[in-house]
Parts: sequence; structure tokens; C-alpha cells
Amino acid sequence: LFNVEQDRVQDVSFEDAFPFETATFRSASKMTQSESAVGFHVGADVAVFFSTHVGVGGLVRYSQAMVDLPSGGNNDARTVDAGGLHVGGGLRIRF
Repeated sequence: LFNVEQDRVQDVSFEDAFPFETATFRSASKMTQSESAVGFHVGADVAVFFSTHVGVGGLVRYSQAMVDLPSGGNNDARTVDAGGLHVGGGLRIRF
């Protein structure tokens, strides 16, 4: 289960005057969108121990889900790709 939360600009306040060549930014209001989707996850973890208690290890995992976030005043939605490739490694200590 993937949960995506995103802040986006809802409205921009500005001031302009004739001849409309420049505008002055005043403020922007934002809103937070949050949606969830089901995706998949696959990974592998490998460890090599040099002694009974100390070794090194690494992991690779990939996860993916497509989350539809509303895109504003109309009923359209933007699809966001959640997840990605993760790689890690480090020292392993076994007790």
C-alpha cells in the first residue's frame, strides 16, 4: 500500500497595472493532496559473514504503484509514479 502526499499551489495573488508588462507577486495559497494505491514490491538481501558475528551485506529492492491525484477544479487526475529502486549495504553484526 502506497500513500502519496503532495502540496500544490491552489491560488496565486498578484498585482498588475496598465500596460501589463510587469506583475508583483503578493502571496500563494497551497493545499495538501493525499491519495493511496496498491502496488508491488520485490527485493533481495544478501549477507556474507567473515566470522561468527561480523560480516557485510547488501540489499536491492524495487517498488512501484501508480497513484491518481486530482489536478484542480476540473475532474481530471494526474498519475504519479510512486516507488522506485533502492540499494543499500552495510556492516552486519550477528548476536
